[in-house]
Amino acid sequence: METACFLDRFPTFRIYGTGGHFGVDLCEVLGQTARLFGLLDTSSGLLMELCLRADDREGAAKQFARYVDTFTGPAVLPDEDLFRPGMEYTRTEGQLASTREMRRMLLKAVDEDVRFGPLRDNPVFAAALQKLKDSLN
Repeated sequence: METACFLDRFPTFRIYGTGGHFGVDLCEVLGQTARLFGLLDTSSGLLMELCLRADDREGAAKQFARYVDTFTGPAVLPDEDLFRPGMEYTRTEGQLASTREMRRMLLKAVDEDVRFGPLRDNPVFAAALQKLKDSLN
């Protein structure tokens, strides 16, 4: 059973796989927009979905690793000029970009989605999966 995805709202996504097509372009725009506003860039999760649907296992593993790096990386604070007028934001040491519950949900989704089965032997995927598990300890 195919997982519902944000990109399903765009008919051309269902026609094209990866490699410079609409879905990839859309992910790049989403990532650039997130970075522009100082928000968490989770576009690698959508790119991972594109790769899984196109049966691009290497690409999916690479995007999964980027996605895990995003979620286990340092917290992203909103752009000061846009979102901080009159407020002070301070970064807490060791604060991660995502909540423990979000990382737990990601791990559960990977464990339950059969499309990730063939990726488990991929060293990039395996290392990222271990990093995600370690972030929950």
